[in-house]
Amino acid sequence: MSDDTRHCLDCDRTDLWGRWCCQPHYRIRLAAGTLPKRQTIPDRFWSHVSKSDDCLLWRSTVRKGYGRFTVRTGRAVTAHRYAYEMAFGPIPDGMTIDHLCNNTLCVNPGHLEPVTLLENIARRDLRKPSV
Repeated sequence: MSDDTRHCLDCDRTDLWGRWCCQPHYRIRLAAGTLPKRQTIPDRFWSHVSKSDDCLLWRSTVRKGYGRFTVRTGRAVTAHRYAYEMAFGPIPDGMTIDHLCNNTLCVNPGHLEPVTLLENIARRDLRKPSV
């Protein structure tokens, strides 16, 4: 199992103040003008994704079975909808996004399709294993 704890760029401290630096090193880098640049929102999004077979799986916050991504403070969106919009533009009005692979954590734009809510429910029911 890997250690996902983030460390300061300049030492082994894990109490990060900002931009991958502990408080003392943050202040030193701020004064020197050497703070790392902020990640773009898409880069930050894709840093939470891992490849699994054909799917691109969300590996961060999950709520009710769907990935959640905070675009900016106070604005969280579902990860699959954000991935679709990055690839294809706005989701048409009245449409929802169906996971063609039937994996709600998948954010692969090729596995996402806008459909009506009724179509999405009908497809979900067809994919359920029979008992």
